Amino acid sequence: MLARIGKWYEGEYKVYDNDPRSSVVIFAGWQERHWTSNAAHVLVEFYFREWKWIIGTGIALAGLVFAYIKLG
Repeated sequence: MLARIGKWYEGEYKVYDNDPRSSVVIFAGWQERHWTSNAAHVLVEFYFREWKWIIGTGIALAGLVFAYIKLG
């Protein structure tokens, strides 16, 4: 299961099509990802970049919810 998730997350490596008549060969390519994988990459990168205030905000909101439940 983890292997399938990893394959989905990383996507498929596609190589450039080389012209068979050309003497120039390109050994490059790109990662082709599903749109949901791209969305997951954006969310993970955002979390790793902004984890400090995300955790602090989550703790503050949890405190507000607990205070509301206790007082309400």
